[in-house]
Parts: sequence; structure tokens; C-alpha cells
Amino acid sequence: KIDNMVKIILLPCNDSSPVQNWECKNGTLFGLKGHPLHLNYGHRGANLMLYKGTGPWS
Repeated sequence: KIDNMVKIILLPCNDSSPVQNWECKNGTLFGLKGHPLHLNYGHRGANLMLYKGTGPWS
């Protein structure tokens, strides 16, 4: 399921998987291709998550 504020784990890329296709956005964000979700490491950086925000941790 692709959703906001979901913890993710890093795996080797699989181009045939819709949840493993990434793109650079706006020259500063790295996110899930075709979705308004970006990698975010939050306040402590302990976990990566998908996040709709575009703040300094994205």
C-alpha cells in the first residue's frame, strides 16, 4: 500500500515494482515516481518514511 507517513526499508531496486521507482523532484526532493510522496528522515533520522510534506527533512 502506498500511503503518507509510512516507514520504509531500503531494498535493491526492482524496476518492475511500482513502489521501487524513484525520481528527483523540484531539484531538491527525492520521491516515489508518480506520487506526491518524498523520502523523509524526520527529527532524529532513525527511520526513513514516505511523506507528503516538502520541508527541510524531505
